[in-house]
Amino acid sequence: MKTTISALSLLMVIGHAAAWAEGLPITPGMWETTTTTESSLMGTRTDTRKNCIKESELDPRTQMQGMPKDQCEVNTKVSGNTMKYDMVCAQAQGVKMTFNGSMTVDGHSMQGTMQMDGDMGGQKMTMSVKSSGKRLGDC
Repeated sequence: MKTTISALSLLMVIGHAAAWAEGLPITPGMWETTTTTESSLMGTRTDTRKNCIKESELDPRTQMQGMPKDQCEVNTKVSGNTMKYDMVCAQAQGVKMTFNGSMTVDGHSMQGTMQMDGDMGGQKMTMSVKSSGKRLGDC
């Protein structure tokens, strides 16, 4: 369970840094992203990471690598330089999580938010994530 939450939290960080959407452009290079996560189970945490992004846009399914495909349904809608998405994940252990978020990218910077509500076998969980990123230069 903790692995699933960690993977989905990481999805948010990597997803924003890599423009987690088909057709949402991002300029390849070294990116720095800062993500603040507030969780009912894990408290508040802020992480800043640097990633070398080589593609100009990524398929959202690549961010779900390692997660069984039958566990999550992802819907995205891109309008201009903004993507809105929702994702519902359910696992056999009685875990269900719903994500809603948006991200805006201008090629050299990004801003995004995500809200997650979950039920882990009767234990409720909420998570709110705010992310911002900027391109630092070439890798």
